[in-house]
Amino acid sequence: MDDELSDRQQAIKLRLVGRSVEEICQILGRSRKWFHLWWRRYRMLGPNGLFDLTRSNVQPRRISAELERTIVGIRQRLASQAHPGTRYSLIGASSILAEIQTLHIHPLPSVRTIERVLERNGETVPRVRLVPYLARSTYPKPQVTHSNQLHQVDAVGPLYLKGNRQRYYIFTCKDVYDGAVCLKLYRSRKMEVILDFLGECWKRLGLPEQVQFDNAREVVGWGPAARYLSRVLRLCLRFGLEALLIPPGQPQRKDYDSYCTSIVCSGMTFA
Repeated sequence: MDDELSDRQQAIKLRLVGRSVEEICQILGRSRKWFHLWWRRYRMLGPNGLFDLTRSNVQPRRISAELERTIVGIRQRLASQAHPGTRYSLIGASSILAEIQTLHIHPLPSVRTIERVLERNGETVPRVRLVPYLARSTYPKPQVTHSNQLHQVDAVGPLYLKGNRQRYYIFTCKDVYDGAVCLKLYRSRKMEVILDFLGECWKRLGLPEQVQFDNAREVVGWGPAARYLSRVLRLCLRFGLEALLIPPGQPQRKDYDSYCTSIVCSGMTFA
């Protein structure tokens, strides 16, 4: 029986390293039918599938307590997200088996065995995480009731491609009511770029009633000493839009669509 089991294990090892079925059968003196039988059993049950099964309905042998604790410990480590390296890692049975193989722990359990261990120890139920309490904001907030009532405009960047020193910026414009989004990639965030982006978005999404910006210099002008409204704000005034700006130095209030600074454009025209 030991020789038979050794031949089965050797056949699987040879196949995993890329040997052909004909070559394996020639080395071990076995038939193709014999190889395909045990290869299929290995694919279904893993290393445990290479053992003989009796004709009676015998339950599979339970793994040792040490191996079961090892499986549970690896699962808890992967699910803890305590380290940045495991923050987005997989925590399933296949990942646990790969770590057991790396640690050279024998005998190797099958994927199904690991799943049964996790079920038996209550590790398959998603951990309940309470939503952190968020205090109700007292900031004034525009209430949107229809499309093109409020657009939010922002830029992400600078971004760099690997091996390239060129800066890139992703400009976004979002309709708060229906979630429609316009995106465009630029190589700078100058005021001319913002004007071009607004034109493209308003052609695609439609002209809004209100548009929200942050307090970047490219939008509001170059500091408090600026003597004139920026071209971005003058464009909003030209089309009769209301521009909403978050307070300077308070980026945390961007998500609240603050009315703290606004330019009401009714009745105002520019040449």
